[in-house]
Amino acid sequence: MDKKIAEYLEGRGYYNIPNDAGNDIRVFYRVESRLAAVVILIDARKIILSRNNFQKLKNDVGGMFASKGYDNIQIFSIFIVSNTIVGKKLTAEEEYSWLVDTGSGRLIIYEHQLIDFDGLRDGLEKLVESEPPEGGFREEKLTIQKAFADNFIHNEARITIGLILINILVFVALSLGGNTLDAAYMIDHGAMYPSYVIYNNEYYRLFTCMFMHFGVEHLASNMLSLFIFGERVEKAIGKVKFIILYLMSGLLAGGVSLMTSYMLGLERACAGASGAIFGVIGALFVIIIKDKNRFRELTAARVALMIGYSLFAGITGGGVDNSAHIGGVIAGLVLGAILFRKKKTEMKGNES
Repeated sequence: MDKKIAEYLEGRGYYNIPNDAGNDIRVFYRVESRLAAVVILIDARKIILSRNNFQKLKNDVGGMFASKGYDNIQIFSIFIVSNTIVGKKLTAEEEYSWLVDTGSGRLIIYEHQLIDFDGLRDGLEKLVESEPPEGGFREEKLTIQKAFADNFIHNEARITIGLILINILVFVALSLGGNTLDAAYMIDHGAMYPSYVIYNNEYYRLFTCMFMHFGVEHLASNMLSLFIFGERVEKAIGKVKFIILYLMSGLLAGGVSLMTSYMLGLERACAGASGAIFGVIGALFVIIIKDKNRFRELTAARVALMIGYSLFAGITGGGVDNSAHIGGVIAGLVLGAILFRKKKTEMKGNES
């Protein structure tokens, strides 16, 4: 496989730099004006490379091209592995890298990794898939158990999954004690109610209402949205920042809802995770603007259209706290701009 990938790179105009590591580590480059595109091909089936040694390798390569006057040096890595467990450890924090898994015959690109580099993806995918997998199988049979394990138990977005479970557990507990469609019952157990917050100083309701839902349909629609969008955003900004984003968006959305109700003289019970989720979607919009290549299937226009449609549906429909949605989106846009930082693609010789 390493030989065929090397031939593919050379066919795309890349030159091989001879080195002491032989075929276990190969460095290929293509130059265009002041740009040097570099691909490091590492056969991790034959060599064990520590993170420090890998970082040193990239620094040495970057320094070599920097010394030749290139001021835009893009370094990308392709790891050849025989199983994804080893490969995942190698690329856990490497955004600019891919895995070629010879065990299943697949090119693996994780959510946090670059979706394409120098137009190499499509051809490399076809090359890898054309080779018979070493494990003798291409894909495992999809089962309900495997789908559940892949999407929930082994999902890297643990904060998102945790929040979904908390919301479900709270709903189950409330359902066992009464009717979650009963506004009075929900207020008694922590839903946001303007008079109680403002006049009784029960500010905790701004927090507790984020984990309460009016009925199973309300819960299901919110948790589906949280799973779809939360997973992406969490992997993009990290777990701690995602917690900050989610909770702050929910609290600010609740605050906007509270002030709107107070100014309009409305006494209504409010609950649901939608304010926090709209914050997540607002942050997703910012991430796509800052890093257009992060999500292949999403564009800023699509996310903006989705936000606009959801807000419009809230305005024209009944029983929807649209002020919380608007507050959540605004909070997400601001927090997304603060919390998300696109990683640099350039590697200079004097960087560490």
